[in-house]
Amino acid sequence: RMTRVIYLLVFLVALIVLVRVVWLDEVTAPQEAPEETVVVFPVSQNEETSSNIAVSARTQFNNYLESKQVDDRWVVFSENGMTIPLDTFLTAVGARIEPALSGLLHQSAWQLYSCSDTVADRAPRDVVLSMRFSLQTNYQGNLYADQIASLTRWEQQLFKDMAPILFPKEYYGQTPQQATPFRDSAQVTAVNLRQATVRFADDSEGEMAYVLAGDELLVGSNMQCVRRAQELLFDRG
Repeated sequence: RMTRVIYLLVFLVALIVLVRVVWLDEVTAPQEAPEETVVVFPVSQNEETSSNIAVSARTQFNNYLESKQVDDRWVVFSENGMTIPLDTFLTAVGARIEPALSGLLHQSAWQLYSCSDTVADRAPRDVVLSMRFSLQTNYQGNLYADQIASLTRWEQQLFKDMAPILFPKEYYGQTPQQATPFRDSAQVTAVNLRQATVRFADDSEGEMAYVLAGDELLVGSNMQCVRRAQELLFDRG
């Protein structure tokens, strides 16, 4: 019986030694390096890329002015399959937007519209710039009231700011002049439509108009063209 106890003790000691040796080997053995996680951040556009996009915007706008197509059409300027940002386009052609409004507009949701019945032999005469307001989920205040207030302030500079797009020198030769302040349209059905009289170099008169319609802001060189663009936007849903 004593022999059995001795054998049992020897077995337990040997087991403890074996476990300790195995544990030490695991602790001291070289550990495999954990798999590296690569985090890729989007690369911002450098100055050279931004400059190239601006040149592309200017070139596409010039081609648009020189086009002899006479159909009603929407035009979107893009580079590498993506819409050129609104601010980039405006800067490239020498136009600008009231800063309070600019920050509320979607940079990729804008387009130009030209009306077929006002096309001259060289280029679209009447053009509408359509811009969409971006969703402002955390906006503090009355967004619609602030939009109207900003548009009213912008009326002092609206013609000058939009003339490079609506009345470009490349087409008119000489930029026309604004002859009257903006006023509400006399047409009963033209809700929120404001217009101003424009006088051209030959003393003929035209107009400039804008309308805030839902989440769209349309600014154009002809009131009827603005209304047509507005109707088309609503028809498209």
